[in-house]
Amino acid sequence: MSETKYDSDFIGFADDPKLNEDGTIRSWRLTLKENHLADLEKYKTAKGNVYITMLVAKSGKSVATIYNPRSEKAIADMNAYKAKGTQQQTTAQPSQAFAENNDLPF
Repeated sequence: MSETKYDSDFIGFADDPKLNEDGTIRSWRLTLKENHLADLEKYKTAKGNVYITMLVAKSGKSVATIYNPRSEKAIADMNAYKAKGTQQQTTAQPSQAFAENNDLPF
């Protein structure tokens, strides 16, 4: 069985959501200890952002995940995105081909 790779890690301690009278989520609290705050530097993206996602796990427990731009999956996804971008740039559009040859398509 292959191991699933993720681009996020768990961080901090998430409280259960507080609900409104109609059952919708009103707020969540995330607690970060000093060691978590010190680790935030390693989770910065190239632009200096840190992405934390609050969610409810399949077990019903509230958790917080933090995007790790240096994880194996994140690096593989970025390489695939870059390869896709260069492939699209090298593929000439028909309108570009006619413009380069100064030929009309009709």
